[in-house]
Amino acid sequence: VSQSRYWEALRLGLDRVVRPALELGVTPIALLCSQEIQLKVQSVLRSTARRLFVASYEELEPGLPVEQVGTWELEYR
Repeated sequence: VSQSRYWEALRLGLDRVVRPALELGVTPIALLCSQEIQLKVQSVLRSTARRLFVASYEELEPGLPVEQVGTWELEYR
């Protein structure tokens, strides 16, 4: 898979997972990930027009209620 196709698949997957929440007016939206990939996720988001927060699971207060709205996956066309 070419690098440009990989980045396009990341972007499409991100759009697919956040679009329903944005259409419902749910904001802010945060992406949760492990600390190991947090900087990479932030880097990918900077290359998109999406204004999303990135937090690691380790940064959350214990017992903080979190509602999962989707899972970001690669999406190829």
